[in-house]
Amino acid sequence: MLPHIKGHLALPSFRVRAGGGSFESGFKHALVGAVSFVSISAVVLGIAPASVANSSGWTSTTWTGVRAGAPEPGVGLPPAPAPPGAPVALPPEMDTPPEYEGQAQCDPTPKPGTARLADYIRAVYGSQESVWIPRGCDVGGQSEHKEGRAVDWMVDVRDAQDRANAESFLNWMLGPDQFGVEYGNAIRLGIMYIGWNDRIWRGYDIQRGWTELKGCFSKSAKSSDNYCHRNHIHISLTWDGASGRTSFWDGTPLSAPFCPRNRSTAGPAPATRAAAVVGIGQFRVLSSRSGEGVGDSLSVAAGSMEG
Repeated sequence: MLPHIKGHLALPSFRVRAGGGSFESGFKHALVGAVSFVSISAVVLGIAPASVANSSGWTSTTWTGVRAGAPEPGVGLPPAPAPPGAPVALPPEMDTPPEYEGQAQCDPTPKPGTARLADYIRAVYGSQESVWIPRGCDVGGQSEHKEGRAVDWMVDVRDAQDRANAESFLNWMLGPDQFGVEYGNAIRLGIMYIGWNDRIWRGYDIQRGWTELKGCFSKSAKSSDNYCHRNHIHISLTWDGASGRTSFWDGTPLSAPFCPRNRSTAGPAPATRAAAVVGIGQFRVLSSRSGEGVGDSLSVAAGSMEG
C-alpha cells in the first residue's frame, strides 16, 4: 500500500521577485523543486528508471523441464556469492526424500529450521535481505507460511543482482552436493517445494522438474510479479525441515521411511458409554526419529495420523 500523505501537494510556483532575486533565480529553484518532486514520487510509487527497470534482461518464456538448478538462467549477470555449505560435517547417508505435507492448521510462529534457513540466506547474501516467514491465519488460502514453515526471499527476477543471487542459491541447493548427489542440499534441508520465476519445483516429485506455476506463462505483466513469484522465491519446508532436525543442521540423517498414511476405521464412542479418566505414568509410545514402537523403523509425517 502506498504511504498516506496528508495535505495538498503541488509543483512549486515561481514569480518575479521584488528586490530579493530575479525571475531566472526563482525559475531555477522551481525547476529543481519540480524535478525533486518527480524523483521522490517515482520512489514512493515504485517506478524504476527505464535503465534499471529490467536490468537482468528477463523475458517471459514457456520452458519447463528437469534441471538441477535455477530455471531459465540469466545471461551476463553480475557475480554472486555461493553458499558455503552446511554448518556441520555431513554424512554420506541421505535424509528420506520429502513428502507433501500441506498446511493443515494455523500456527504462524516461525519454526526453528525455517528461521535458520532465513538466517542462512542473510548470512550469505547480506543482512539487508528481506526474508519473510509468518502469515496471518485470515490472509489468503492454504499456505505453509501459516504454520511457520515457509520463507519468502524478496529477490526480483528483473533486477540483475537479485537474479544473480537467486540463481546462485538455487544452483547450490538443487545442484550436486559435496557427495555429487543432485538435489542433495535440498533433500538435506527438507525442501518440500519452491516457487520462482513463473515455475514450481517439487521436492516430493523431483522427476517432474520445473513446471508452470498457476498459469503464469500468460501473465508476463509486472502487475503479476508477486502472484507468479518473480519478485521473491517461495520455499516451503517439510515438518522435519521446519523443525531443524535434518542432517543439514545437525549431521544426523533422518533416514527412516514415513509411516503409511492409513485412516482409522474407528467410529465415535456410543453416547451411552460411561467415560472415566484414569491417570497413568509417563512412557514413550513412539520415537519419530528411530521409529521405536513399531515393527519397522518409520518416521511420522504430518497428516499420517488421521482419525
